Amino acid sequence: MKLLEGKKALITGSRRGIGAGIATLFAEHGADVGINSPRLEPDEVARRTMAGVEAHGRRATWHPADIGDSAARERMFDGFLAAHGRIDIMVNNAVDSDNVPFLDVTERFWDHLV
Repeated sequence: MKLLEGKKALITGSRRGIGAGIATLFAEHGADVGINSPRLEPDEVARRTMAGVEAHGRRATWHPADIGDSAARERMFDGFLAAHGRIDIMVNNAVDSDNVPFLDVTERFWDHLV
């Protein structure tokens, strides 16, 4: 049995980068994965991420939402629950960053980021 066999994982910011890597790794270990991005429709990058999940025989679903918007977050969760029935794993990988050098980060910016 795989480590995450049958688990349902929602990963914010998973269209590309670290989030996409997490999605693929979770699928490799047996999880179905919800992919999130603020984009309303999956683009080629998102489709590659979803294909990476599906290549492991797992289900990939698309859940668009700007996680900074509470109504959009609620729609994201509702959509994931409608598609998967439950959330076993939630990874908050999304970030809204202005690429500020670390030593220039203010407390207000840090609070917004986290």
